[in-house]
Amino acid sequence: MKKTLPKGTAWNAALKLLAGSDKSASQLQERLAEKGFGSGEIEEALERLKTHHLLNEEEAAKRVVAKGIGNRRGRKRIAFELNRHGFRGESVRAALSLLTPEIEEESMELAAEKFWRRTASRQFLKRMKSLADFLARSGFESARVFEFVEKWQTRHVEKGCD
Repeated sequence: MKKTLPKGTAWNAALKLLAGSDKSASQLQERLAEKGFGSGEIEEALERLKTHHLLNEEEAAKRVVAKGIGNRRGRKRIAFELNRHGFRGESVRAALSLLTPEIEEESMELAAEKFWRRTASRQFLKRMKSLADFLARSGFESARVFEFVEKWQTRHVEKGCD
């Protein structure tokens, strides 16, 4: 990546980066290095952020999980997003512990309802297959998707819905 000359301090740059969205320490470190700051200055800025409670990986990771739940995503997709954002280890485990089976089931139900409304013009069996594919792509475990889609199909056949 192209390095630019730093403008201001690593501290100010880190604050600006955090103002945009939650970041992990590794993500901040990478972005500050891209801006041309030295490793000593970056470490000092990260320590200062932690001292002032402005960089709390566990809390930031929990916000990523909450956003994933709100966007109707499953555990696998949320774990991928945490990893992509540079979260590792205990902060990931603690954040994912918020995603209980009940919450994930409710999230899957909401995702399925939205999908079902959007695909009303499709043939029933094609919708069912597309629903299973959609839920799997959304990060829900395959076994849970299979079980959910069977219940969903039974419920819609009983209602006489198409």
